[in-house]
Amino acid sequence: MSLQRDLATSTNKVADALLSLKRMEEATKALLAGLAIVDRYSATDPENLRWQIDLVLSLNKLALAGDEPRTRDQRARTSTSVSTPVTTLKVRS
Repeated sequence: MSLQRDLATSTNKVADALLSLKRMEEATKALLAGLAIVDRYSATDPENLRWQIDLVLSLNKLALAGDEPRTRDQRARTSTSVSTPVTTLKVRS
């Protein structure tokens, strides 16, 4: 999963660059591609706090870029399924 996480991170960095250039349509496409990757790997281990944070951050970036902000925000608030208290979770990469 490390390679998938690295790919998602790289895709989000490309999106950040596109956002800074005000190329919103291209940035949104890159963010959606990154979200698809994060969706896949975060679903494989719902107890992995780092991966759930990746998911929330990806959704937040899309919302800030203007892509369905209310829907993205609502999903970010409800999508994390970490059931273990945060104080007992071990962050895994």
